[in-house]
Amino acid sequence: MPTKATTVRHWWRARARAVSPPHVAQNIHARKSTSAIVDRTTRHAGYAISQVKRKLVEEAFGWGKTIGGLRELPHRGHANVRWLFAFTNAADNLVRMRTLIRVGVAT
Repeated sequence: MPTKATTVRHWWRARARAVSPPHVAQNIHARKSTSAIVDRTTRHAGYAISQVKRKLVEEAFGWGKTIGGLRELPHRGHANVRWLFAFTNAADNLVRMRTLIRVGVAT
């Protein structure tokens, strides 16, 4: 999972030479507009697609933390936590499917 440390220039350059560069957002702010991700990277269509997919993943994890109870786990043990994680993601998928059916995306 990318953290704030992923925008460090030397780290980014090393990862950009890798087979698959990481899907991180460009760090741009009004006060300080310095990002290790150059504009050459953000111009590609794949970068925009990557950011949309990244947002979908972040939404699912956010839902799991706020609604699904993954922020403070009531269970202990690897098997129990795996079960709760799978159950929470299945519930999230059901909620998403209900919304898509209402909108008329899935027929």
